[in-house]
Amino acid sequence: MPVPPPSDAAGRAPTRLPALRGLFGGLGDLGSAVRRQAESNGLLRWGLVIAAVGLGLGLRFALSGALPASGFPFLTFFPVVIAAAWLAGLRAGLAAAALSVLAARWYFMAPVQQWGGLAGPDWIALVFFAAVLVFDCVVVDGLWRALDRAREAQARLRAADQRKNETLAVIAHELRNPLQPLTHAVAVLERDPGLSPASRRALAIARRQVRQQARIVEDLLDAGRVARGEMTLQCRPMRLGPVLEHLRESFDELLAGRGQVLEVDEAGGGLAVVGDEARLVQALGNLVANASKFSPSGARVRVSAAEVGGRIEVRVQDGGRGLAPQDLQRVFALYEQGTEAGRPLVDGASAGLGIGLAIVRHIAERHGGRAWAESEGEGRGACFVLELPLAPAA
Repeated sequence: MPVPPPSDAAGRAPTRLPALRGLFGGLGDLGSAVRRQAESNGLLRWGLVIAAVGLGLGLRFALSGALPASGFPFLTFFPVVIAAAWLAGLRAGLAAAALSVLAARWYFMAPVQQWGGLAGPDWIALVFFAAVLVFDCVVVDGLWRALDRAREAQARLRAADQRKNETLAVIAHELRNPLQPLTHAVAVLERDPGLSPASRRALAIARRQVRQQARIVEDLLDAGRVARGEMTLQCRPMRLGPVLEHLRESFDELLAGRGQVLEVDEAGGGLAVVGDEARLVQALGNLVANASKFSPSGARVRVSAAEVGGRIEVRVQDGGRGLAPQDLQRVFALYEQGTEAGRPLVDGASAGLGIGLAIVRHIAERHGGRAWAESEGEGRGACFVLELPLAPAA
């Protein structure tokens, strides 16, 4: 069954949750900045304490008509003490708690001539109030420190990820430099009329491998662009026919060399999209290459396109190893692979770097579409679907 990602009616990934994460992340960064300043600046720290207690006291007076004059007159002090502990640290929170207890005692608890000026139940309430405030301060301070450690770890991970992307980009550029001369050299050798059949077969293998390496290098470069959000598209109204034909020309020989058959259903070639032809060829090429890689010799890889529910679905079906249910989403994450990736592949090929399918999903989403996988389980083949919006009627 298909497991597409959540989307709105137009097929776009929702943006509300990332926006909320950004808002709360910004508030967290602001609170962290205030906390660090307060921990190093005593004047700011105690100013926050006095402001917090003053706010709680003012709110309590403002609500004096709605809250009881005695018993539990502490409602407005809890949030301000928690805020003081969060923004200024444990010592500031405990100081705010002590001042709040004194304020509650002198302003909002009726005095009597026993138990040091308070009735027994009021003493119990006051002690309970103080204990809860201390507990809140300790918990809030511990939570802040845990979140701060998590933020620091996340910052280190982002920095490491940035260095990794930069390193991969440098490696990809260095690997790409010799590929063009190799391609040219193979083409020159193939024009020699005196080549033996064995030499021509060897050159055909070399040509396929050079093309495969070129695709891997381009995927490496695009992985960095995806991570930085810098992949560019040049979209225009177009039909799928040229894309499907390009797939046939690019992969017929590659699959034939592995003893596989590529079937391209041209019935969907007349469907129109607004897209970047080169990027759509890249996305579908990654799907075909992936299907071939995980299919045995003699397998068929079928590409078809059809209109479904007012949108275009391009399907790449293979008869290979299939996917476990937990891998249907995982394989589209950058640098992730399915659980089958460690097993030997056709022609001894490697499972790759976990880049190709992530690029497929990114290209689909940039076109306002989606990408997902379907499989009935391991050993039963898989179908990868690229969904695109139809071009508006002229």
